[in-house]
Amino acid sequence: MPMLASQLNFCFRIMRLNILLILIGTLVGLFIAELGIRIYTAQLFSFKRFNFDYVEVIGGHKIERVKYDPTLGWIPNAGIRIVNGKTYSVNKDSTRLNGTNRKFPTDKNQILAVGDSFTFGHNVSDSDAWPAQLENEIGRSVVNGGVFGYGLDQIILRSKSLYKEYEPEILLVSFITEDIFRCGQKVRGWPKPYYTISQGKLSLVTDHIAAMPRNLELGLTQKYLGYSNLADVIFRRVAPNWWLSNSVVVVDSNNYVAAPRQPDRNIDIACLLMSELAELKKGNTNIVVIAQYIKSLNDAMHQSSRVVLDCANKLGLKTLDLFDPLNNIAKSRPEIFNSYYSDHMTPQGNSFIAKEIKKYLKNEGLVAF
Repeated sequence: MPMLASQLNFCFRIMRLNILLILIGTLVGLFIAELGIRIYTAQLFSFKRFNFDYVEVIGGHKIERVKYDPTLGWIPNAGIRIVNGKTYSVNKDSTRLNGTNRKFPTDKNQILAVGDSFTFGHNVSDSDAWPAQLENEIGRSVVNGGVFGYGLDQIILRSKSLYKEYEPEILLVSFITEDIFRCGQKVRGWPKPYYTISQGKLSLVTDHIAAMPRNLELGLTQKYLGYSNLADVIFRRVAPNWWLSNSVVVVDSNNYVAAPRQPDRNIDIACLLMSELAELKKGNTNIVVIAQYIKSLNDAMHQSSRVVLDCANKLGLKTLDLFDPLNNIAKSRPEIFNSYYSDHMTPQGNSFIAKEIKKYLKNEGLVAF
């Protein structure tokens, strides 16, 4: 018996040692990975919370991509930046330049495009974003008012703001399905505006943007893991909505409390936002609401976007649903479809979007060639 007890004690010591070695190895591995990513992104000595701002660090110099806006949360910062070989040029009015010096006979027939990063042109140079390629296709000035990270609520607010400045002949408002559900967020890497519904009407909330309550808006896991560049890289890919945001609770006059990011309530908000967009139709502007899609096309995604497009249609807005054109290529020519996407759209994918919009505008008699 003493020998058996001694053997068991020895086995337990070996087991504890192995567990300790595994833990030490894991921690060392995570430390090396964290160090490697920080060196690769030139953020070795950065102690910011990575999941709470839109800041890039290039060559050891901090370059802010955005600036604070009291209503929209953030807008692109003016200047020219080269990131991973891609040129990003932003005007003083926060619109993106199209990479050309083309002159158009008049600015009175401009086209204004507003949307999220799919419109702005994430990971492509100025001339490869679809608004720039559309400008080249139709020979008309196209202003790129897209902003990375925007929800549909911000897209509509920005559309209204830029509309006053440009008074475009055609307003193209583009969104992806995820933008609908961003309406249920009050933080997305940075405080953003959101709407509540009361008695069937929207009420805009922006007070928290100025307050910028950084420490109050993130859960403990998000707050402390946010200081890890490694965690930021991982969670931005596998769980971006949780990692970058905190949802709002929407209360209406019937004391109905929506669960965070409840799909139906966010779609209700999106449809009411179409009513706000339709108010711009009182001028001479033709408004086209465009549904774009990420690479992982599915029926549920299409259905949510379709509901919003139907709301826009009922209000007299023109709509373009790009699901079928993309899905047809995905099924018939998957190799071409795959070339259209990286994490966002490639120059080839943006060329496809520009050509589809051109075809639609021509068929609707909105542009002549």
